[in-house]
Amino acid sequence: MPPDAVPLSFAVTASPGPVLGARDPEGNDAMETLAHDGVNQVRLPRIRHEELEGRTPGNGALPETLQEVQDQLDWAERTSRATGNPMHVAVNLGELSSLEPDGPLAPWLDYVVRRFKDHPALGVWKFYDEPNNPYNPYDKVVRVREGLRRAHQRIHERDGKHHTWISQAPKPKGRIEERFLATYMDACDIHAIDLYPVSDPPGKHADIPNKMPSGVGDYADRLTDAARTASKDGQRRYVWMILQGAAWSGVIPRDEQRRPLGPMLMQPPAHMFRYMAFQSIIHGAQGIVIFGMGYALHPDMAPHGWDWGYWRNVVAPTVKELRSPDLAPALAVWQKERAARHALGPLGVRIDTLTVKSPSGERFLLASRSEYKRGEPREAEVEISAPNGATLTDRFCPHDVRVFALSP
Repeated sequence: MPPDAVPLSFAVTASPGPVLGARDPEGNDAMETLAHDGVNQVRLPRIRHEELEGRTPGNGALPETLQEVQDQLDWAERTSRATGNPMHVAVNLGELSSLEPDGPLAPWLDYVVRRFKDHPALGVWKFYDEPNNPYNPYDKVVRVREGLRRAHQRIHERDGKHHTWISQAPKPKGRIEERFLATYMDACDIHAIDLYPVSDPPGKHADIPNKMPSGVGDYADRLTDAARTASKDGQRRYVWMILQGAAWSGVIPRDEQRRPLGPMLMQPPAHMFRYMAFQSIIHGAQGIVIFGMGYALHPDMAPHGWDWGYWRNVVAPTVKELRSPDLAPALAVWQKERAARHALGPLGVRIDTLTVKSPSGERFLLASRSEYKRGEPREAEVEISAPNGATLTDRFCPHDVRVFALSP
């Protein structure tokens, strides 16, 4: 990887990806459709360690859970050849990444890394999910974190080409502070956090004061601060944000026993999804993960296992914009600049900005407006001072995003 490149040249990950062999409504290969739209990685379900316990690596047939990994990697490789767009797989190590040196799963971690590390479709190694989750007692948090550190070191000793990735939960308060997140900086290369602000009731997923969609920027700031501080040792850490796609558990109606009753109740509209993607980038994200495209589907999409209507009308346009020939080269490299927050106009409308620069020198100013606040105009004309000395004037509604190409 070139020195200033970010992992996978700005990863756009579907989490999880389509089931093996899935097709879109027109009968096209689902992964090829995603690749044409700009997705370059799919995240797999966790390796089911329960199938590995009591077995010896390399003896007998490949366990079903590992055969599924092999099949998905092969599918991604075929997709890359068919489309000309690289498609990768995030192999989800699950419990294997909470490494106990003498534990029964340690040989399986070595086996999995040795078997798949040279596959051309391998993207990153996905570690144990949400180790900070409030359901984990503190002694387990400590134990798992130590295991993740050991697994991170062990994987890099055996595979020096692929990054490791940990996703954190957006709560509880004591486990989303920068100082707590910093304790994981030596446990992986890529640090992510999920936030799904559209819910019933609203804002229940966040555990920070800001429950609104702009909260993705607040969470990204915390991770970015911790990652940049840790990167001063010369080993860069990276930040991804996991964004709400079609559905998650907080938008699924349930009965009195909390059993799901039917399809999703609500989804982020197109302008809000675009805003969350750019707000994440403005505040330091070097990749985005799109969660929930296969959950709680309505009857017309259920046979396809994927919400293609939402994908095509909401998600794909933003992904294609991120992959545009002008902007993509800038997003693919490490940016030195950090986000700036402005209170513009007589009423102090909040506008967040970031200037990004491509390797060939083109610069773009990304600007977003946060939520409407009482007393603000719904549509506000603001003037933004650009790094090249120009004054950029435009009108912003809440959750609007602008991408300005800057002259030299």
